[in-house]
Amino acid sequence: MRSVTLQNFTIGYIAVWSVSPPLFGSDIARLLVIFSTVTWVFLEVSRPRGIAYEVTLPILLTLVFVGYTGTIEAILYGAEGVIGGIQIWIMLFFLIIWQSRRNDIQSLVSVFWFVLAVYPIWLFITFKTLVTTNSHAARTIVRGSDAAEALTEQGVGGYGLVYGTLLLIPLLLALLRNRQVLNGSVLPRPLRKFPVLAFGLVALNLALGVAVVLTAGFTIAVLALIGILLCFFLLEKYNAPRFLFVFTSMFVVIIFAKPVLQAMLLALQPLAEGTSYAGKIRDMLLSIQIGDATGTAAARTERYIRSLLIFGENPLFGVLSRDDIGKHSQFLDGFARWGSIFGGIFVYLVSFPALRAIQHGKREFGVVLALLVAIAAIFGFNNGFAAAGLMLYIMFPVSIHILKNGEARLVRTSVVKSLA
Repeated sequence: MRSVTLQNFTIGYIAVWSVSPPLFGSDIARLLVIFSTVTWVFLEVSRPRGIAYEVTLPILLTLVFVGYTGTIEAILYGAEGVIGGIQIWIMLFFLIIWQSRRNDIQSLVSVFWFVLAVYPIWLFITFKTLVTTNSHAARTIVRGSDAAEALTEQGVGGYGLVYGTLLLIPLLLALLRNRQVLNGSVLPRPLRKFPVLAFGLVALNLALGVAVVLTAGFTIAVLALIGILLCFFLLEKYNAPRFLFVFTSMFVVIIFAKPVLQAMLLALQPLAEGTSYAGKIRDMLLSIQIGDATGTAAARTERYIRSLLIFGENPLFGVLSRDDIGKHSQFLDGFARWGSIFGGIFVYLVSFPALRAIQHGKREFGVVLALLVAIAAIFGFNNGFAAAGLMLYIMFPVSIHILKNGEARLVRTSVVKSLA
């Protein structure tokens, strides 16, 4: 038990580091991450039933994937290549942590609430900066410059914070909709006497998260948010007719998308003037009007097609080099570089938490489908990042545990009352 508690301190630090802009760019903080990781590994190997003695398939695939890609990166690009791949490897390290506690998810509950307590700090700072001083702050951080470094030191988040929040939103929605589960052992001791504070913490993260996604200026993130909300509220529980209705509706929308989208964009254009979305709306209108992709849309499309063509030329083992790939889609770039085997392994590892949740029951179908939408948007149209691992492999499994634990407790209480 003491070993698990010590491990939780290391996990908590690595988790907070991955979502905290000032820490993520600090050399001292990075050294502490290395120390925490080594400490966690030492404690895990020392545990009688640690992963060193019970290696699961996801862990094995993770080790194979990291070993293979790390070796290739080191051979082709040296230290630069290793640094370039480290975000994905950190992301997958969270998967190893999750698998080490797969039979004791309850032990990660404290880490879950610790992250929810810290996360609003960076969401608030980012949102305040976006709406008061710099509407392009989140995009500035992506480009990497002195201005980006200054914003990061102030606590302003960029790509990782925005898209990490997208992965968190389905979980927060599920907890709010089933807020009666927020009590008992699924709360850390300080919150057990005041479960309303836990509800407030979830609501605060959701409100600030949605606000940041809407104001950050990432169009794909906004579209993904809409998809998440539709999936969550229309497909909360698995129902075959409703599922068919939703996807039939999507096909109908696609058929009439062009005129409808054009009308919507024209209506939004005056409202977007002076914001980071103004240029994107003009770009999308121009694309519709001339019947071809232009501007940023054209650049993205060209990059996606480039990776697809490269994969088509080398479908089994990929090209290994990263010089010619599109560099704008983790999934497509993965298949182009590593081929179908290792590209497929990566897709499996990223999707595994959601797929596993579906296999173990359809009660949380809406939240799982919403998470898959977020995964598709992030890894299909953008690059992976370290904090994605925290959301996928720690926050998601713990939230599902909280939901199931709470539902089981409510059922027991109902049975006891009926027998009384």
